Amino acid sequence: MREVRRATDYLIDPYPGERPAGSWVVDPAGWCRPVTPHGGTPSGWAVDGAECVDAWLTRHGAAPLAGRVPLVSYGANACPAKVLANGTPLPVVSLACVLEDLGSVWCAGTTRAGRTPSTLAPLPGHRETAVVTMAVPAQLAVLDAVEGRHVGVYALEPLRTGTVTLEDGARVERPLAYVGVRPDRRPLLVDGSPVLRTAVDHATAASLRRRAGTVPDGG
Repeated sequence: MREVRRATDYLIDPYPGERPAGSWVVDPAGWCRPVTPHGGTPSGWAVDGAECVDAWLTRHGAAPLAGRVPLVSYGANACPAKVLANGTPLPVVSLACVLEDLGSVWCAGTTRAGRTPSTLAPLPGHRETAVVTMAVPAQLAVLDAVEGRHVGVYALEPLRTGTVTLEDGARVERPLAYVGVRPDRRPLLVDGSPVLRTAVDHATAASLRRRAGTVPDGG
């Protein structure tokens, strides 16, 4: 059984921050607890290896999985400490997934805090891990503000390319994702190709971005 830790124990920096192995929830007290596939529960998932996720959510006065929408979290929003820093309403449910023919790539600009963020791009043949945040409207409203959706920084849209598969083997059809649309949130290109977040670290990405020097820093 994976350990139970404070969400704040996961470092936010360097971007995109630390994330637990596998699937997890953050409970209303700010504890990050493991979630595992569990065929013996009605939801198919269990918190702490025993309690059905839906029963656990109901016990905390929250909507069950069927009342939530899947959102691919591939950058800082997959870090439990960042979830808290965003002011996200708790509890939060994040199910581990594998992205295929799709990947997180570094952006051409920076945030106000000086971090080089990431976005999603079609990448045939590529495979990486992420989480699917099972979100309720109040959580999406917070993320809309964090991601600058209403001022054209990121757009929230269903994925039309690649596949997203949960750790129980279920494929998620057309999950939502925040994708960069402003020039400084579009992919950082080197020799015409996007730079994978999993291929170089944040410091290297920042150096490549400064060397490219073609897109001004954004907010």
